[in-house]
Amino acid sequence: MSESLLIKIFSNHEISTGIGSGDSIDFHYFDISRANKKMMSIISFINSDKQGYPRLIPIDLLEVESPMIEDSYGLKVGNSYAEVRQKRGVLSIMDMHHDKALGALEGRPIYYSIYGETDPIYYTNEAVEIAVDVSVEDILDGGDQI
Repeated sequence: MSESLLIKIFSNHEISTGIGSGDSIDFHYFDISRANKKMMSIISFINSDKQGYPRLIPIDLLEVESPMIEDSYGLKVGNSYAEVRQKRGVLSIMDMHHDKALGALEGRPIYYSIYGETDPIYYTNEAVEIAVDVSVEDILDGGDQI
């Protein structure tokens, strides 16, 4: 993946790039937006001391934030746990760094972050704080959204 390829594929979208840091190792990020709403982010962890952009970089993480994008199972942001279970079967519920996630321990590495029904769908600092408090029971009751 490269910035020039993203610009070609998403010619009608805004693309912002940069180097991020946090609790993980530093990473290249590519945010893809349309009409000032972020649709998705692509993250590639930096595994060397070189901070510049290499010509091609691997995609380590793809975070979809728009309900307009469906995954290969037909699931999208805003679906409930019941809809995920119907299309994917029983998945493991995991405690992540800032949220809870649904995912298969084997097979295809597609995971879903879980937010309570009153939480913002789009990822914000407020959503991060609230998402940690969602209980497994709440998720299984089906009122929460991915």
